[in-house]
Amino acid sequence: MHKPQAYVYVGIDTHKDEHIAVMINCWNQKLQSFILANNPVKFTAFLEEVFKHVPAGLIPAFGLEDTGGLGRSLAQFLYLQGHVVKEVNPVIVNREAIRKTHPQKTDHDDALDIAKALLDNFLSLPDVIENDIYVAVRELSKHRDALIKEQTRLKNRLHHVLHKQYPCYETMFKNPFRKATLAFWLKFPTPLHLKNYGVKTC
Repeated sequence: MHKPQAYVYVGIDTHKDEHIAVMINCWNQKLQSFILANNPVKFTAFLEEVFKHVPAGLIPAFGLEDTGGLGRSLAQFLYLQGHVVKEVNPVIVNREAIRKTHPQKTDHDDALDIAKALLDNFLSLPDVIENDIYVAVRELSKHRDALIKEQTRLKNRLHHVLHKQYPCYETMFKNPFRKATLAFWLKFPTPLHLKNYGVKTC
């Protein structure tokens, strides 16, 4: 059975270069805030600093929004160290911000909202688990999308250049991007290169 008073709740707002963390108790009292570099080398020192401020007998629980992106390394580190790590839905965090009379948008306030969301929704939040296969598939999928976009950009650029050099190139080859056609463009980048081959240019 979950006992809220047995834990302190550490909300972590993740960023590219550094993360902001805020620790609260079960009465929503802020105990401490931390700034840590988004660098695995620094994570052990961060954890040691956290434990300096954890009241005797209590257990730290950690909540992060972006456990699969900017916060992945830290989330995995905390998980592998045997700590409770929860993935906090941004929608829940936004509800915490809306409750405020004067909503703030500082990183410390965001981390505090994550900590409060962790406290209020502890049992319903999913645990972070080691899932490098999922991460690998996700990263490969992103890489594939980037390659497709780059391929499209290069094709459009080639279309533009070919239209200038060979205005009727679309009648010369059914598919201007086939392997043999690309070899032709490489060997004859302009009609002038065809001069000695007896090929009539358009």
